[in-house]
Amino acid sequence: MAWECKIRKVDNGYIVTTKEEDLSEGGDVVTSDVETVFEEKQDSEIEDEEIQDMLAFVREYFGVNFSKHNKHNLHITWVENKKDE
Repeated sequence: MAWECKIRKVDNGYIVTTKEEDLSEGGDVVTSDVETVFEEKQDSEIEDEEIQDMLAFVREYFGVNFSKHNKHNLHITWVENKKDE
């Protein structure tokens, strides 16, 4: 199966559409679309926290998982820039 995902920005967050394979009763492989919704959190301390959650979901969907044994790991975080005073 070719892995793919589609990310749509909507008014209140993001919708990620991924492919999922299942076996039918006859034993055939059936592919279906699965939508996962990442809705904006109104009480979030971090603006656009749903972006971070959505990107972590996509990372895991493609099998890029954190391991202390890996030489390199992908971290998705927000960094606050300090303003010059």
